[in-house]
Amino acid sequence: MASKDVIGIDFGTYEIKILRYNIKEGSITSVHRIRRESNQTQDFDNDKTGVRETPTEANPETNEGQSTFDATPAWHQTLVDYLADSNQSEIFVNAPDSIAATLRIDVPFSDSVKVASVIPHLISDKLPLDAKHTIFDFLAYDTIEGSESPAEAIIGFSRKKDIENFLNSLKDLGIDPALVAVPSLSLAAYAAAKYQADQVVAYLDIGHETSSFTVLQNGNPIVARSIRGGGDKITRLIAERFGQTYVESENIKHKFAAIVNKDDLSLNDQTRLVSAIIVEGLAPVLRDVRRSLQGLYASNGTEVSGLQICGGTSQIKNIEPYFSNELGVKTRRFKSETQGDQAGELVMGAALVECGRSEKILRRNPNLRKGDLAYTGGGSAIRKRMIRFGIVAGILVLFLVGIFFLQKMAQEARRDAMKNVLAVESKKLFGKKTMSVKKVREALASGEGDSQSFIPKASAFELLHDLTRTISSEVDLTLSRVEVDLPRKIMQFNGSTTDAQAVDRIVSDLREIECLKKVTPGATRVKNDKANFDIQITSGCS
Repeated sequence: MASKDVIGIDFGTYEIKILRYNIKEGSITSVHRIRRESNQTQDFDNDKTGVRETPTEANPETNEGQSTFDATPAWHQTLVDYLADSNQSEIFVNAPDSIAATLRIDVPFSDSVKVASVIPHLISDKLPLDAKHTIFDFLAYDTIEGSESPAEAIIGFSRKKDIENFLNSLKDLGIDPALVAVPSLSLAAYAAAKYQADQVVAYLDIGHETSSFTVLQNGNPIVARSIRGGGDKITRLIAERFGQTYVESENIKHKFAAIVNKDDLSLNDQTRLVSAIIVEGLAPVLRDVRRSLQGLYASNGTEVSGLQICGGTSQIKNIEPYFSNELGVKTRRFKSETQGDQAGELVMGAALVECGRSEKILRRNPNLRKGDLAYTGGGSAIRKRMIRFGIVAGILVLFLVGIFFLQKMAQEARRDAMKNVLAVESKKLFGKKTMSVKKVREALASGEGDSQSFIPKASAFELLHDLTRTISSEVDLTLSRVEVDLPRKIMQFNGSTTDAQAVDRIVSDLREIECLKKVTPGATRVKNDKANFDIQITSGCS
């Protein structure tokens, strides 16, 4: 039986938002939201309205052993009841930001099969967690022309134990998700598929406690991160300044929230105070977005042409011109062809639903269900797996060939990675890329024919020692001038000794030094019982 629905669930810290897409009808048939604290719920069957905020901050080092949910019985049972008829549906969820994080690294190629074979070695010393206990997935892509690396990979990762606890919490709710996505990367995949453009565009989902921020260049996420801050801080500031309860402060925020000119005397004091509170509450989010944009420009000169904002807090009046003025980037609300002008509140849920509708979007979403935590059943996944098993059975005779082919690809991937490292390091050492092992050895050992030997055969100290040791102590020698021509590797000695025979003895002794290529005496001039001489030496010591 075909999967009748695709369900996207955005587990926000303020509200849980559920979007249901009916495959047969080809549209989102319902939007359901459950408020965590008070269990207030609203349904919008075929309605084009939205909800509010999203998840929590990414710091996987501080959350081990903590429950993903607060297990409030009221919202727990409400969610279970709502999903009671969804056993044939595919469900897609975002991982809480408190257990998921991202990392961007350079890779030698964008082919996902090749990257998969080398990426564990590339990230082992970059993860803030023990790699052995980490689950990760990645999206690899080609970089723009002129970049130092040919490709990059954006990695979503989490502690394996945290994902296991999260899935167990979902299991108690009757949920077995096909995808556990990283919020910022889920936003990036959805935005890239829907609104891809040649320009560099940033997207910001302003959540309740945490906001998701991503920057797309050519449809690829060159920045993807979580930012601490959102609508919760505004609510708490309203409660503090007005002496109201949290729920009352939420109502004030939703009814009167607007950013106004503080010098406009035609406005009452309460309106100006609410505006000032909003500005103060949004300051941490704006600060981190500004730093991300400045860091992007400082690293490679990339400038963002526009910012699209979503999430419940993005509905604050006049927030768009305020962000534009503060960031110097034209800002507008996220639009959608399926959910109307209020869709900005539902973007994260819509992004998850699109994973069930579009194979392209699903492929660009790193999935934290890996290894023994991988999705094993439900909806169309069973049919896909049965088809795969049938294909494997049909080509069983080619199994060994396939294994050898995969091994060859893995070896080629490692070889290509080593070549890339050799090219980069040789450029650093010798000023130009070289893939020849022979040339590298010649350069390192000062081989013949290499005019730019990297390692000298003798140091200046060693050469001076050889000079003083080799020249006979019986020779009375006085040097009046020493000239060194480094580019030509020539040294010119002028001095005096007792007689012409002593000059010949000096020349003979110098020729005994191994790394001196040529010792050429000049004219010897005898005057006042002294022989003045010139000697030119061609060095091969460096």
